[in-house]
Amino acid sequence: MLAQELKLTIHNLLNTVNDKDLLTKILNLLLGKEEKVAPNVVAYRIDGEALTSELFETKINEAISRMDAGEYVRHEDLCNENWD
Repeated sequence: MLAQELKLTIHNLLNTVNDKDLLTKILNLLLGKEEKVAPNVVAYRIDGEALTSELFETKINEAISRMDAGEYVRHEDLCNENWD
């Protein structure tokens, strides 16, 4: 496909896009401002915060420390809890 054909195809496809976020990403890509993904992202919190492998490991170690200190609730205890 020639460059002119590619431009026409891209132009026609862009005219069908209504998603502002997608259009912004395409514009940034064309302007050389690609969105940088944080290195070593292995998970995302429910609030959208990216967790790197280092931060994920830190969170796991903190949870293990809390468990070792007895700061946990057993499944049995939750099942026997009165939720009324």
